[in-house]
Amino acid sequence: MSLDPYHRRVKHVMSTVVVTAAAQDTLHEALVLMHENRLSTLPVVDARERCVGIISASDLIELACQLEQEISDLGRVSEVSRQWLIEKLTEHDLGHQPLSARMTASVMSISPEATLAAAAAEMLRHRVHHLPVLDDQGKLRGILSTMDILNAFVEGAGSK
Repeated sequence: MSLDPYHRRVKHVMSTVVVTAAAQDTLHEALVLMHENRLSTLPVVDARERCVGIISASDLIELACQLEQEISDLGRVSEVSRQWLIEKLTEHDLGHQPLSARMTASVMSISPEATLAAAAAEMLRHRVHHLPVLDDQGKLRGILSTMDILNAFVEGAGSK
């Protein structure tokens, strides 16, 4: 296998041990999984291990910012509106929402046979840091991160 990162395949550098979640898992469960495993992205799979979505730390931060804004708005509204907003926040209960309600369903992915250069181009084009690696049936086979690509380029440079 060549160490030239421009010709290396995704399958040679991807992580094959992937922590995943199910669509019916809650946001809280996903956050715990991400924290315990020091992950910033969690693929969401169905019973046949097909990738049906993805949730990232960025998604969770965005949700927290939205909630923060709603809480901040409490101080700027009339009493009637304040009561309505409190009721909405109570209903919200983000932690108990299923991932299916908040995950990104249109997942950018890559084939195990793709080159690292093609994967890097996809990451740049879609502004993502992780690509689920899917086989022809859409089954999750691994995950590729920007760090995996950087490591491959460092290894390739060291072999010359």
